Amino acid sequence: MTDFLTLNVDKLFEEHAVQEIDQIHRKVQTEVESKRELLRLKVGERYRDLLKAADTITKMKATSEEVVESVQRISQKCRTFNERQLLGFEVETSETQHLNRLSNKHVNNYFGTVVQIKLLTSLPEMIWSHLDKEQFFIATQLFTFARHISTGLQLDTNNSVMKHFPVAKKQWEMMKPFFFTIKQSALEVLEREDLTEDSATDCLLSLFLLEKSSLDSIFQSFLNLRVNALKKCLESDERVKEKIISSLRVLNSTVELVWKCFFENGKGMIVENLENLSTSENGTLGHLTIKDVEIVRVLPDIILKFRPTFDKPTLNPDALRKSMNDWFQIIDTVCGSLLKNNFEMITSMKTIQELKKEALGLDNPKEWSLLCTELSIKLSDSFYDNKYHPLINNRVRAIIKNSWMQSVDSTYNVIVKELMEPQQHSLWIEDMADVPSSLKDIKNNHLLMKTKGYSDGILSISKEFDLKLKDILEEIEVLMKESNSIKEDKIALIEFMKETSASEICNLISKLKCLGNESGAAAAKESYLFLARVLMGFVELCPNLKESLSWYSIEDGDNWKSVSDDKRNLEKWNQISGLLFDESFYYWRGFCDLLMKDILKEDCILEGLGFNGVLKDFLNWESIAVEETTTIRIPSQPRVSLQQYLLKVSQLLSDYIPQTLPTKVLHYFNGKLIENLIRMYESIGNEKFIEGNQNAALQIYFDLKFIQTIFTKRDDRNILDRIQKLSDTLKTSIDPFDFELFHTHLNANIKKCVVRMKAQLGILLPYPEKVDLLLAGGTDTKPSTATTGSEPNVISLSSSGSSSTWFPLLPIIVQEEKVEVPKEGELEVELPQQSSSAQPKKTNGKSSSSSTRPVKSSFFGMSQEWFK
Repeated sequence: MTDFLTLNVDKLFEEHAVQEIDQIHRKVQTEVESKRELLRLKVGERYRDLLKAADTITKMKATSEEVVESVQRISQKCRTFNERQLLGFEVETSETQHLNRLSNKHVNNYFGTVVQIKLLTSLPEMIWSHLDKEQFFIATQLFTFARHISTGLQLDTNNSVMKHFPVAKKQWEMMKPFFFTIKQSALEVLEREDLTEDSATDCLLSLFLLEKSSLDSIFQSFLNLRVNALKKCLESDERVKEKIISSLRVLNSTVELVWKCFFENGKGMIVENLENLSTSENGTLGHLTIKDVEIVRVLPDIILKFRPTFDKPTLNPDALRKSMNDWFQIIDTVCGSLLKNNFEMITSMKTIQELKKEALGLDNPKEWSLLCTELSIKLSDSFYDNKYHPLINNRVRAIIKNSWMQSVDSTYNVIVKELMEPQQHSLWIEDMADVPSSLKDIKNNHLLMKTKGYSDGILSISKEFDLKLKDILEEIEVLMKESNSIKEDKIALIEFMKETSASEICNLISKLKCLGNESGAAAAKESYLFLARVLMGFVELCPNLKESLSWYSIEDGDNWKSVSDDKRNLEKWNQISGLLFDESFYYWRGFCDLLMKDILKEDCILEGLGFNGVLKDFLNWESIAVEETTTIRIPSQPRVSLQQYLLKVSQLLSDYIPQTLPTKVLHYFNGKLIENLIRMYESIGNEKFIEGNQNAALQIYFDLKFIQTIFTKRDDRNILDRIQKLSDTLKTSIDPFDFELFHTHLNANIKKCVVRMKAQLGILLPYPEKVDLLLAGGTDTKPSTATTGSEPNVISLSSSGSSSTWFPLLPIIVQEEKVEVPKEGELEVELPQQSSSAQPKKTNGKSSSSSTRPVKSSFFGMSQEWFK
């Protein structure tokens, strides 16, 4: 088979075996390879022919040029020889001269047209050359020159040479795009950031010649182009700081260029260049580089002396002023959008400082005041002072505001997370870290935090919040240390810092108030406790919060810090700390109210006061010998039910807040507790069993006076009046003579009972110093003022202030109480009888008092020297 092109593959497999098909396949491949080789040979031969033809053409071109040059030389020599031989034999008539002049004019027109066509074809390359060098003014003059030549050739309809050179008509069509090319290139240069005055003048002159417009419109166009340059700087991909500095540089340079180009020396560089162009003896042809001077002589004068024509440039002050005012409005819009957006990307005070340093390092345009005077514009501030400085101040405030908002949101989220977790009932868990290793660590040890009721979670929240505030203050200090910033700005920034701090703290408090108590009562109490301690922790554990609210400037204006002894600067801190205390007390009250609901369930005091109740509830009375002839019995302790009730309340309170209840909160809690006790005792006082029963009334009277002594103070007028009213009611059931006899001893027993029970009820005692007064025999119910030494003392750990303590510590050195203790056999204690008269008892001796001696004790096994 030789015709492989008509080969049918389907029939091939039907008519031939596999071996035959294999042979056909090999033959096809052989034929393909032979065809490929033949194709390679043909291509190679043609390529060689092309190379040979190209070489031949090159040689022919060189030979033809040599032949043309030789012919030209021969012609020139022949003409010279002819003129030399015929010199002196020619006689020209007037008719001959006229014919010669016509012939010369015809020749000059011929060669002039040819030279113009030659210039028209050469000008595009010249224009491109000047465009590459950014000489737009010269390029525009050449373009105008080309347009002038083309117009002249097209209007010369009688010129026979134009019929032989149709390229002249088409050449102008090729040069028309140069109008837009030159204009677009000049506009792009005018939109540059680093525009020099020479480049700006060259571009503006080019636009003036191209568009044949007035200087007013050129001025307006220049300002619009500088707005575009400003937008390009602000929309570039550079770093934010570089973009802002570049934009300021554009604005400053624009003012300088406007002055240089339009107003300097009374007319500006543009008018000076135009005047030089109009008075110059050299036309546009002077910008061309023509080697053969003889060729230029055949050109007509309209071509030789051509220069661009234009009207005398003048400036309208009103139009310029309007253009400048419109430009300022556009700049305001750009600064309010693009520039503001760039400032919003700055997140660091360090970047702000670097930006201000570089911006102030730029030279303000010296022509600013001159330009404002020239155009009667009322603007005295530079662009930095008028546009950038306010945005910098606003951004600084925004950074402070955002940092505070982030700190508050983060702290709020952590608090919410802590509330979702189960709270620890008791904080008082002994740990090896409780005892500080040295006196230097006493202010930050676990023992101090436990005495104030701060758990690890609260310490962590306060520490993180304080660190965030520290970062904010450190960033502000960067700006405060600037020497080139005015004092008024620093003072305004500090006031903003104080206002923002106060506002965000109020915001945090408001958000915490919106938290709902979706869990049970126990969880609600723990939540109230946690929130109350968190707010107190902000005051006591966040020193940077105080600094952010109490900054001030010293007299020299260079040093900025916070002060703790200036009442004027601490005014904002006192307001916020007072607000935090009030909000903390709000949660403490919520806790107390919930706890009182559980306490109200204890109704053991309201048990029956019958004879069986007296036997169960009344303790043994104390018998006292009076004048060695009479023995009286008076109560020595409160009722069993009252003691059980108070111990249960103390235990219930200790389960949540062991020894960490602030005095103000404890007073509020005790007020609720006393109201409950008085309510129960008022119901007891109405019992018929009390009427006429002197012993029962005396015991109830003892209970009331015990409650009054241990829980009330002089300011509680409402409570005292109710107790007094109830006491007067009980006195009606007691014989006046007996009451007068019992009164002194009864008060002594009440004081002794208070002293004995102060350790058991220590958590309920708002004023332990009051008990100390009772020990010393004092009668003042107001708390004494504690004095603190200059050296740290562990006793202050139990104190919430300088005048009161939360719970009593083990005594270090105390005076034993002087109590009359009857000797054995002198005092007989009997159960109270249902009789109103005192029964006499004989005594064998007098009471004796114990001597006063110091008692030494230790605290957690430490020596006495540790407490000094």
